[in-house]
Amino acid sequence: MGTEDRKHEVLRQAHSDGQEQFLSPAGQLVHYRAAFKALEAARSTDEVKKIRDKAEALRAYAFMAKNRQLETDAAEIRIRAERRLGEMLQNQKAIQGLNRGAAAGGKKESPRGSFLELRDLTPRLTDIGIDKKLSSRAQQFASIPEGDFQSLVQEWRGRIEYEEARITTNLLRERERQESVIIVPEVPTGRYSTIVIDPPWSYENSTGRHSQAGYLRSGRVMDLTAVKDFDLQRWVADTCHLYLWVTDAYLGRAYEITDAWGFHAKVSLVWIKNRIGMGNYYRHQHEICIFAVKGDMRLKRRNASTIFEAPVTKHSEKPDAFYALVQSCSPAPYLDVFARKRRAGWDVYGDEITPENQFRVNSTKSCLRTKRRRNEVHE
Repeated sequence: MGTEDRKHEVLRQAHSDGQEQFLSPAGQLVHYRAAFKALEAARSTDEVKKIRDKAEALRAYAFMAKNRQLETDAAEIRIRAERRLGEMLQNQKAIQGLNRGAAAGGKKESPRGSFLELRDLTPRLTDIGIDKKLSSRAQQFASIPEGDFQSLVQEWRGRIEYEEARITTNLLRERERQESVIIVPEVPTGRYSTIVIDPPWSYENSTGRHSQAGYLRSGRVMDLTAVKDFDLQRWVADTCHLYLWVTDAYLGRAYEITDAWGFHAKVSLVWIKNRIGMGNYYRHQHEICIFAVKGDMRLKRRNASTIFEAPVTKHSEKPDAFYALVQSCSPAPYLDVFARKRRAGWDVYGDEITPENQFRVNSTKSCLRTKRRRNEVHE
């Protein structure tokens, strides 16, 4: 069977299972939000299992159709359905128990006699198509704390979008990858004339999708209040330039943040990317950075544009072209807050600075202490 034949067969099977309710002619998840509501409303493992199976069939179709956005959305629905399934199984186990299989086959007084101990008549997982592997994975998903689970999904989607990673549903491996390195950042003690900050934004919009920007390995994310309360003043010189990266969801509140930190916002810089990303409405191909000033310090040059073009790098990592622009316009010393890697001429603060990308730019003591598990996962 050729590729096109397999694609049409998957699509035919998806339609026969009622998957057409999730598809638009353009191949998008027009009922993405409805899938989340259906999971919340589901009251039986059978209902959740059907949603999970439909999402998996849709993911397979999207893979064949090379529709990466649809494949990612369907994979996320499957992951969330499996977590919901795990919650139900754990609840059932706590209240009424699960069928113990062969160990609960009952006992008779003789081969043809009556039962001394009745058989376990509790419904079996296999009766609704749940095998041991699925049951184990679902209950492991359910055991992850809610906040950690949301962060895992956020990181998983971010890796898919920014690193073009293969779309898998193995969220447990994603968790192992994050936990393999624990970073304890050292806090800078100086005062800086130029500060770049890319906060680990966290939000969930009405469709259930999560922010792709600023995720930290530790899973710590910040809402608007946390960002405004962040103690940036400990590093701010009497006159200072600030570059604040902001997501679209917080764009309308960005000036509140700069005001809270004692800066006056002046202009927005726009990074134009070399490829299109994902999005709930228009698909993203840019990011926005707010330039703000404390005091009356002008730029080092007068011909700098508010737009720059640069290729997409790793998830949430800002391009070298941006830092070159900053250094050409704003004075040293430089500080990069919530940095993803070290760079010459900059001090950094952030827990994504790993030994792999570490290099020293001066004679000060290394600001990293790392702790690795013996069974660190290599991908």
